[in-house]
Amino acid sequence: MKSKDFAQDVPYDESTGIIQDYCTSRGFPMGGLGTGGFSIFTDGGMGMFRTNHNWFKTIGKTRYPRGSFFAIRCNDGQNTVARILRGRYRGGREFANIENIAHTSFKGEVPFFELKFEGPGLTVETSLSGFTSLIPHNVKDSSLPVAFFKIMLHNPSDKNLNVSIMASFENILGIGGSGSSAVMFPLDGPVTYNSTRKNYAEGLSEDTVKGLIFKTGQRYGEKNPRRRVTGEYLLFTDSESLEGGSVSCCTRWNSRKNSPRVLDDFIATGDVSGSRESRGNSGAFTMNCSLAGGQKREINLYLLWWTPYHVIEKKQRLRKLTGQHHGTDYGHYYCNFFSEPLDLARYCTANRQRLEKETAELPKIIHDSSIPYWLKRYVLNSTDSILINSVLPEDGTLYTMEAVPWGWLFGALTGTIDQRMASHPYSYTFFTGIDRKELLSFYTLSVAGRVPHGNGHADIALGSHDVPYGNPIKSFNKTEDWTDLPQSLIMQTGKMVLQTGDITLLEQCWPSMVQMMQFLDSCLERNIPEGITTYDYMHYHPAFVYTAMLHCATLKMMIELGRLLEGNENSVSVDHELAHRLEEYAEQLQETEKSYMEILWDVRGFFRTCDGRDTVFTASLAGDWISRYAGLGPVVDYEKALSHSRWQSKLLVDAYPVMDSRAGLTRPLVHREADPDGNQMPAVNNGFKMWHVNNPWQSIGYQAIEAIFLGRVTEGLDLIKRIWDKGWYEGYPWDMDHWGMRGRKYMTHPVLWLWDKDHHGEQGHVYMTHPVMWSVFAALTGVTYNAFSRSLTFSPRPIPGEDTFRIPVFLPGFWLMVEYNEEKGTGDFHVLKSFGEPMVVEYIQYQQPDGSSRDIRLPEPVTLRTNARFPVQL
Repeated sequence: MKSKDFAQDVPYDESTGIIQDYCTSRGFPMGGLGTGGFSIFTDGGMGMFRTNHNWFKTIGKTRYPRGSFFAIRCNDGQNTVARILRGRYRGGREFANIENIAHTSFKGEVPFFELKFEGPGLTVETSLSGFTSLIPHNVKDSSLPVAFFKIMLHNPSDKNLNVSIMASFENILGIGGSGSSAVMFPLDGPVTYNSTRKNYAEGLSEDTVKGLIFKTGQRYGEKNPRRRVTGEYLLFTDSESLEGGSVSCCTRWNSRKNSPRVLDDFIATGDVSGSRESRGNSGAFTMNCSLAGGQKREINLYLLWWTPYHVIEKKQRLRKLTGQHHGTDYGHYYCNFFSEPLDLARYCTANRQRLEKETAELPKIIHDSSIPYWLKRYVLNSTDSILINSVLPEDGTLYTMEAVPWGWLFGALTGTIDQRMASHPYSYTFFTGIDRKELLSFYTLSVAGRVPHGNGHADIALGSHDVPYGNPIKSFNKTEDWTDLPQSLIMQTGKMVLQTGDITLLEQCWPSMVQMMQFLDSCLERNIPEGITTYDYMHYHPAFVYTAMLHCATLKMMIELGRLLEGNENSVSVDHELAHRLEEYAEQLQETEKSYMEILWDVRGFFRTCDGRDTVFTASLAGDWISRYAGLGPVVDYEKALSHSRWQSKLLVDAYPVMDSRAGLTRPLVHREADPDGNQMPAVNNGFKMWHVNNPWQSIGYQAIEAIFLGRVTEGLDLIKRIWDKGWYEGYPWDMDHWGMRGRKYMTHPVLWLWDKDHHGEQGHVYMTHPVMWSVFAALTGVTYNAFSRSLTFSPRPIPGEDTFRIPVFLPGFWLMVEYNEEKGTGDFHVLKSFGEPMVVEYIQYQQPDGSSRDIRLPEPVTLRTNARFPVQL
């Protein structure tokens, strides 16, 4: 089908990344790690505020605050034109006394966006850009509750123009609450706070900061969760932007009015100092300046939210009724560095240029590579969930909500360690310290080798598995044995140990890892662990191929890690049975490999999903993917893996040309499972059949990027593009949900519609596994690092038709730009950045897709300091 034939087709130009005159469903994410953030809509305007800890309670006033916007006024001495800089108001009727901007062009690549405005009569060229401070390995500057904006003005005429910019904000303090099911969790279920009483605003005028500060007179006790919706908001500009201009402020106006006076005054004079009303919950300030013919001017703007009290408690619904609260205030990471919002405001104005420059380093590196432009854009935008779904309390432990705001039964569950196997590439690589803390939180909560599903709940308690779906639910999961939780945790921990050289982490975790292996041993049937997995909406058994191959990777990792302890004379972790354990793991690895081959291999050339289930599954090769990505090489016979990958393409992709959804015929994704004739297999749970049920983000890692590892580069990239194109061409690029879809209006089946209900039906949720995209660089280059052997594995996968490439590789300790020339047989490695104590490389392990390799010893060890280079003749 052609684009125009699909039920959903938005004006998106993939050659430029621009969305024209269209408002996507949820908008572009703004705000640092753990701060909730909000969205800039692609046709202007602000909304989807999660800044009051209301990740799961985006009710009307926080979803579409009518009084939050930017506007422009231009006067040439004879004519005045004023426009509100949004294409339309998403929440209903626009103000009657000002026109919307006619045309918008939006380009967003997290964490930067550009938005251009055009329209009849607008004599000044106007654009808005913005960014979130997101600097790898700098948690302080990446967790700021601040959105940075810049309005750029250009007078293309030869006339002098008087220009006024209005910045307005609707005070949303006092609004928020939590989610989850009131029926299933009558004590811990949803609560709502919806009062803006006692809200007010004051003018803000200091040497470097001018604008408005929004406050509330609402006061709640230190242990009352309602305290989390209080604090302060600051909307301001800096002194640099005001040179030669003036500011006027209106501390109160009523955004509920159809024709508020503040807009009349703005249009008439550009001055709103006399526009204050007796009632209202919005405030605005204007910046007025002159533009000579041909002159350009930039105005910096900032929106800061200071909501430092993350107070939550168990039995929150009951305690809201009784008024007897026992909440815990987990705070925010930024509270370690700033004592009040003005301190943070001054810091932002003083450091803006540095923050923007350092934030731009990573996107610049990616744009300097030779990968296709669409892939650059999709990789950068996969970072959305690390901003939106993260919780970063004052103690610096990262918690990640599975989805925001997911209309499922369990609310703001954090974790989840099964999804984390695919979602971890970004946080692991660029914020290794807090990623490490998140891993350790699961060790703390593990009991007798059983790893919890979640490590907390952003609305109930952090650092606890005693929360909704923190542990398996037998009535839903059919079993309390969840096998890929320990497998995922071991693989992620081992990968971090091998690539960073963190032997302390290994020594700390090894005893728990041994217990996890003992638990997995207790689940073995025919040498394959039996139990529920990340595909928890269906109990796959017996001999689930996903579990079997992942178990092989886990055993291989335990052997590798055990040998490190065996060879470490200074180890403080004494395991007197270590040698015997390693023998047992090696024997079990052989037995598991033998079993899954005998039980699951089909002579037609694919692995069956389960014993007796004659189908092909999207995540069959997940164990091979994580093993290669961790640097262990393949765990599945290469020729059989290659053949299975071809069958996956044939049955799960090629046989799926279109999706028949509630919205009509839309673009396809990828089947979770299909029979040998390409017929989709439904997911079945408690008698319900559900169609088009698949998590495409796991398919990106376990099927698409695994295909690249196997040398099927075109097929892997095509599947990645297919999944992301659906969201971009259908208008939901930053809220592609768990199913790759867009809220209940677009669901394919009524059971899913009920399970994943969204209060408004138009938006999906933001899913934690988007950042699996960052593993594509490792697949295309085959680069991984072992800090103990001081070896760099190199296994290039050129895009067909191109015999050279220039691709970056990101590892926790260093970043490389890898240049490869297939015809000349050369590789050139340039260290772009290094972090901490520099790593050392002594030899290159040149590896083929089948895992065979040869070592190329470097003339002398190379210390991987910034700007170091070393060529290799392959």
